[in-house]
Amino acid sequence: MSLNKYMHPRNKYKTKKPNFQDLAFKYDYFKEMVKETDSGKVTIDFKDPASSRALTRALLENDFGLKITLPLDRLIPAVPQRINYILWLEDIIGIEKAARGIDIGTGSSCIYPLLGCRQNGWEFLASEVDDQNVYFANKNIQQNDMTDKIKVVKVEEDTLLMGLLENNEDCYDFCMCNPPFFSDHLEAQGVTNTRSDNRSDASSVSTASEAESVAWGGEVRFVSQMIEDSLKLKSRIRVYTSLIGKKTSLPLLKHFLHERQVPKISTTEFCQGRTMRWGIAWTFDETVTFPKSLFKEQKNVKPPLVLEIPRGAGGVGDYTVQAFTWVIRKYIEVLQINYYTKHCGKFYTCLIMQAKTNTWSNQRRKRRERARKQSVSEEGEGNRTAGIPVEGNSTSGESGEVKTPADSVEKNMETDDKCTVTSTETDAKIVAHSDNDTEKGSNVSKDSGIEEFATEKGDNDESKKSGQKRSNDENNGTEPAQKRLKKDQGKDCETSEQEKEAVTSDKSCNNSSAITLSRKDVVERFWKEHSENQEGKKKKPLSFYEKLEPFSESEECLLLCKLVLKKEEGEMTLTLTHQAGNKEALHQIMQFFKNKLAVKPKT
Repeated sequence: MSLNKYMHPRNKYKTKKPNFQDLAFKYDYFKEMVKETDSGKVTIDFKDPASSRALTRALLENDFGLKITLPLDRLIPAVPQRINYILWLEDIIGIEKAARGIDIGTGSSCIYPLLGCRQNGWEFLASEVDDQNVYFANKNIQQNDMTDKIKVVKVEEDTLLMGLLENNEDCYDFCMCNPPFFSDHLEAQGVTNTRSDNRSDASSVSTASEAESVAWGGEVRFVSQMIEDSLKLKSRIRVYTSLIGKKTSLPLLKHFLHERQVPKISTTEFCQGRTMRWGIAWTFDETVTFPKSLFKEQKNVKPPLVLEIPRGAGGVGDYTVQAFTWVIRKYIEVLQINYYTKHCGKFYTCLIMQAKTNTWSNQRRKRRERARKQSVSEEGEGNRTAGIPVEGNSTSGESGEVKTPADSVEKNMETDDKCTVTSTETDAKIVAHSDNDTEKGSNVSKDSGIEEFATEKGDNDESKKSGQKRSNDENNGTEPAQKRLKKDQGKDCETSEQEKEAVTSDKSCNNSSAITLSRKDVVERFWKEHSENQEGKKKKPLSFYEKLEPFSESEECLLLCKLVLKKEEGEMTLTLTHQAGNKEALHQIMQFFKNKLAVKPKT
């Protein structure tokens, strides 16, 4: 399994693999090593040390301007993996100013100091126990004119930090190390390690010498000695780091650090191809902030939830992004979820939703509760209009709270204002008109959870007559809601002054209590918003729940997610992507949309 997708995001090889054909054209020493497969692909033999050396040389020269010389009997470094280590150090100590670092066991390539100096201008003190490695390291430093930035020191075996800084009073920003991974030759050859039998063989060959790959006690003892040295040096080195070759070594070293009461510890992963290595860091400086593990964050990211929206879903006749955007916005408002419109186009809409509390669970119970309250309110109103005496000249609910008839009417109008139609069978009705339906009449499609107040602005005679009728009703002091109430009660008595004040106070709901969603309204509103955004006008929120500024991920909320509605090749999909908060809530909201956008069976 390739792990390249988990490489550091700033690693240039994550998105752009090396082009062997271009490298062969530029460098003759690499051209000699390439071969062409039957399918025409240009590649090299990664198990051949000469080919691996040619690739490392070509990548360093082509991508970083570094010219190096490497012996075949010493470790040949993989460039992408070394870049991951350098980038991790950048995340820890920053790149705002030149830093000074220590490289323990720099090797013949001296690759970490060369890359750190080339990329960030860092200065290095490098140690090495092997004479041949010291020779080639100094040669590579001279070839790249970095003798004033990098110094290589020959040390005795088992000399780490204390011996290196014994006669040195300087302070350093960091230290790094690529220790010998194995404790003996059998472990190095895979005989006594934990590698499973069904695991595939390594795709490359190691050319490391015995001193570079094997040490008594392996990497655990090696890094443990670094930790002991750090307890003596403390703040002389701000951050201590090391590469780890085996995952089983991490818990042992972390336990060792905790036993020594080291205040701050961090680990990370370095991924490249099919190879994974680990990094461990610790510090005594409380101001140091370690970055989060990118591998763990990306691996824990769940794929987005996708819902295919069929034609006729939710009773919406117009199969366009604009129509369903309008419908989904109303569903979001019913759930009292804040949202921010990131993009609204003809074939693509993106909304960022922020839920403070769970408002989507127990929908049936909430509908029954609203229906019960509506029934109590209407019963009390009926008794009053019929002249039945009510105790205290008021209507009392089950809770014992005294409610006047005017309060009941006002509560009904407030319910309309919140776009929630209370009914014993459904929450609301959506009337989805096609162009022909607009001319012929009112073909209504029903659904729960939504109410929208949209008035046709046509110039036909029916619109004019209805407008005149509404005007006459207003002049007579009578609201359509009151007329419906009188019709239900079968009474023609005049409305009291108290009822008039309660009803006329809500001006936003005096047109209609039915849900009317016509294609003409939706398209006109969409293009009006689109033109305003293009002209740079200040956008006005469509409702109380629409926000004009993006949400902050640090803001406390139950759920922050992204909703995408798009239409491709004639098919429409709704996608929910988790950004912060409760992941289970994301699944619950998706189930809510599935229920609402299901195709209603024909009756």
